[in-house]
Amino acid sequence: MNYFPYFVIPIQNGLLHIFELLITDTKHPNDYINYFRPYYRAYLNLNMTVDAVYIETLTLNIIELFDHMELGHLIIFTNNFKEDKGYEI
Repeated sequence: MNYFPYFVIPIQNGLLHIFELLITDTKHPNDYINYFRPYYRAYLNLNMTVDAVYIETLTLNIIELFDHMELGHLIIFTNNFKEDKGYEI
């Protein structure tokens, strides 16, 4: 079972590369560390040529905000992606 999806969302001038941890009831911080560690290492090996951020809960509003900011490529690590709008900007 894939608890750790990766997906890409096109935005203005780039792509959002999103790594999401699907386990919602983790009892150990190592669950996060063990999953994200190889991606952090790969990111560091790229000499950080693409910006990366960690966002606890990623919403469509945040994605729209990144789209309007025209950031280019961005890597996002998140524990939770919510497809509803949440709140309005």
